[in-house]
Amino acid sequence: INQNAAHQRILYEEYLAKITLGNWDSQQLLFPVKLSFSQLDVQALKNLDGDLKDVGIQLEFKDSQEIEVLGLPAYLSEKDIHSVLEQLLKDYKEDINEVTFGTFDIISKSFAKSTAIKSGVVLKEEDQLNLVEKLFACKAPDFTAYGKKTYITLDEPLMEKLFN
Repeated sequence: INQNAAHQRILYEEYLAKITLGNWDSQQLLFPVKLSFSQLDVQALKNLDGDLKDVGIQLEFKDSQEIEVLGLPAYLSEKDIHSVLEQLLKDYKEDINEVTFGTFDIISKSFAKSTAIKSGVVLKEEDQLNLVEKLFACKAPDFTAYGKKTYITLDEPLMEKLFN
């Protein structure tokens, strides 16, 4: 099992379900986080602002290149918000011309990719088992939302092929 891909799948389905049900809470930040982006990226964030509010991210647009993050959902930390928004902008630009299920799908895929357990992180056995259980409870456990395999099955013919 590729733990990063598996966790992406799990988070994608969780985020999409939360968006669909409208279960996103936003926590106001005591000290807003100031971020700088290009003018085009700020415009794209303005286009996404309503959807971002729906998923718990509250932005204030200061000027053509600066925003302030006023609120975040519980699963996002202040230190990760810049990289999460950068990934979202990248995915949004790539998916805007692709066949997609809409902005919420793009946001769910992007947030799952940004917040998933990274490859190489060593998990405790209990966490590994939890990941496997959650993966196989997913509607589509075989692939990430981006189509990457989450696991492979090592059967005897494949094992012989690999070792011979």
